[in-house]
Amino acid sequence: MLLHYAIRIVEKNQSINDSSTMTNLDFRLINPNTGKKYDYPVFGKNCNHFGEKFINLQDVVNGFNSQNRSYECPHCQIVYEEVSDFVPHDLYIRIKNDFHPLTDKISVLHGILLSHIKRNKKRFGDPLISNKIQQQIKFLLTENNEDQFQKAQQFSYLASFDQRLKSNNQFQFQSLCLLDNVNINIPVRHKDCKHVEAYELTSLICYQIENYRDLKNKQLQERESNQYLKCIKKGCSSIFPLISDQKLLDCLVVDFEFLKTIKRSYPGNQLFVVSKIYNDVISLSDFISNSISNKDQFISTYWNKNKNELDQLFKSSFSEFQRIVLEKMATVINLELHKNVKEKINQYKNSNCQMKLKDQSGQMVEFPARCVNCPIPKENESQYSETKIPLLNWDIRTFVAFIVHKQKQAEHKKQNSEKLQCPLCQTEFKKNLVQIQFNNELIFYDAQLYSKMQINIEKIRNEPNNLFSYQGKEYLLDNFKNLWRYTCEDFLSDEKNSEIYKIYYESIKCSNFEDIRIKDPLINFKCKKQIRFNFDYFYEKFKQNQFQFKNGIKLCKCQETDCGLVTEIEEQLYYDHVWVEAFAQKPLHCNCEYGFSYDVLNKEFKELKKGEFLFQKLIPPVVRHFKEDETLERGTSFKIQQSAQMQKMRQQSLMEQQ
Repeated sequence: MLLHYAIRIVEKNQSINDSSTMTNLDFRLINPNTGKKYDYPVFGKNCNHFGEKFINLQDVVNGFNSQNRSYECPHCQIVYEEVSDFVPHDLYIRIKNDFHPLTDKISVLHGILLSHIKRNKKRFGDPLISNKIQQQIKFLLTENNEDQFQKAQQFSYLASFDQRLKSNNQFQFQSLCLLDNVNINIPVRHKDCKHVEAYELTSLICYQIENYRDLKNKQLQERESNQYLKCIKKGCSSIFPLISDQKLLDCLVVDFEFLKTIKRSYPGNQLFVVSKIYNDVISLSDFISNSISNKDQFISTYWNKNKNELDQLFKSSFSEFQRIVLEKMATVINLELHKNVKEKINQYKNSNCQMKLKDQSGQMVEFPARCVNCPIPKENESQYSETKIPLLNWDIRTFVAFIVHKQKQAEHKKQNSEKLQCPLCQTEFKKNLVQIQFNNELIFYDAQLYSKMQINIEKIRNEPNNLFSYQGKEYLLDNFKNLWRYTCEDFLSDEKNSEIYKIYYESIKCSNFEDIRIKDPLINFKCKKQIRFNFDYFYEKFKQNQFQFKNGIKLCKCQETDCGLVTEIEEQLYYDHVWVEAFAQKPLHCNCEYGFSYDVLNKEFKELKKGEFLFQKLIPPVVRHFKEDETLERGTSFKIQQSAQMQKMRQQSLMEQQ
């Protein structure tokens, strides 16, 4: 008996419908006995193990082709004598219809099939299976063709308005979450979003939980600026409510066209192609399935460079090699960074340095990756020396292909003691090649660098060796201006200022360098006098401390004993947006020798006379910022006020952000 003949017999039987309530975020289609994917998983009619304990139909066929002419179930020892006694599972039929043939692992969520969620299950998976939001998750992931919000959020509809499609009839895009640059499994947008770029559902839910978890802090609970997240896509004004996971889910819509394409895509694929074909029909497909060669360019280049050896190791099967590389790549992209890696990223994150983004393949790096041991050049090594030392990067696909190649090579030669050596820094790993796992202690995807690359992508393409001048100082200043700032809203939210409306400034000069006018003012809330000083002064101190707060940084010259060292940016240093707004109103003739005041409510600037300065103790904004070493970064947010005057200020704030 042949397998395809047995399949025809089995499929005449009614399938076991047992997956409608199943939840298993790591559902494998791998036969535990062989380590390979099932040829066709089935169950015996009298079996009672309908979870992951499948029977491989090929094993059944082999049993009936043997002398015994029967098959004994390895799980419950029931003996079957007819192929017709076996039935398919509805889950497998659904997987066969919905997923790419090479898919060997998926996630099942309340009976809904999804691409495998390769993330920390406690942090990102547990919220999905919480009884608290189970019904909302099921409702969100259930397609309803009559829902007008769903229709307005489907990919083809949004793509029809995309300028890239109007000009070229085709464009490519990476399926990465707008919030944290991980690959998307469950694409969602706000009901008001009008762009094809999407968010990963697990990232948004995790962001909501971690941004609003401290409900014991009454100030934080009441701080309305902590309750909203403005869409990160430039030009979009959608606002996500963060006050509860239920309210967040209520405003989301799943892009089912995108979701179905992701599931049908080549496993691990990140790149998608949007095309306008006949009658203006818009198609969405993953790059590998869409390309003529059915090959990823980086993986194909690596294969061709090592073709003779890889042909033998993978038995001339490029598709198998490509599948392994892309799945390992997707795993690495979704891993949480190791503590040591976070510290290394923070070493260059705020510095000015050179990045070499030319891959070994000769192409420009798309997803920058390094090993966990790769050193970070110090700023004085790269910025001020005659020969600048660039930070080397490989594309993550090339890096994974290199490691998979070396592992297969060691396995083939049975060299169990061989070590892996990083091709970038030449550091040798302690574990043997065959023992190394693709975890957060091997290589990492640098999402921080990726996000900055996207802003300068065209310029980098045209640079020799695709060199990228990373401007960490400028990025840090932008963070102060947009995220860590003290605003008019913050001033007026303090009850003691509710009748004064004026804020006083002692000088327009930097308190640390009195001959320098303040350009980008920072407030040091660690200082008893709450001095204002230039961002440049802080940056020089920060750089001298190797961009760390390990031993604290002394920023003020005052002799007050309770002026503590600055040990972090959050809740200690803020960009004084009120000062900037006030100074813009200053008449040209004013030298402000004795300072100035600013009426926040009426937008009035006044030069102070001698003795008129009044010191005010300001309260720092009570806003939960994500720490420097966290993967998720805080998005632009603002508070919603009730009074007409506050509403006007909110609108002005929104206009500034747009």
